[in-house]
Amino acid sequence: MELQNPFETLLAETLDARGRSPRTQETYVWMLRLFGRFVTKPLDQATPDDIQAYQRHLTTERKVGFSTFNQTTCALRFFYRECLNKDWDIKRMPYQKKRRVLPDILAPEEVTAILDACTNLKHRALLMTSYSGGLRLSETLGLVPSDIDSKRMMIRVE
Repeated sequence: MELQNPFETLLAETLDARGRSPRTQETYVWMLRLFGRFVTKPLDQATPDDIQAYQRHLTTERKVGFSTFNQTTCALRFFYRECLNKDWDIKRMPYQKKRRVLPDILAPEEVTAILDACTNLKHRALLMTSYSGGLRLSETLGLVPSDIDSKRMMIRVE
């Protein structure tokens, strides 16, 4: 990536001096470049309000995901704190929380199709136990035979 201005050069050199990967350097420089196109003043004169306006722009206009949003925030925080030594209140440049997507509830036919597709008896028993007990992956992996009480039809989850 060709650096277009002294701010991009400063950011790339600072990232390199801190041992950040070339990919991180490229990404942060690109994020800074996009921010530079958004603000109407030199980057060293931008304020936390400009960054907040850009964050609003990212979510409302560009509709970026939380990961791009947070990566941009990291790049701008790094640039202004580490390169330009701005002592800004970091709370004015917040991160987004990851959106939690609830899993789909499978129809009985879909569950049957999944279980029927499993030809290995051990794998099928594991899937049936996990699904019927509503176990998470880590809980399923932690099961031992003594956790299953087949007389009372109960599973002990630790």
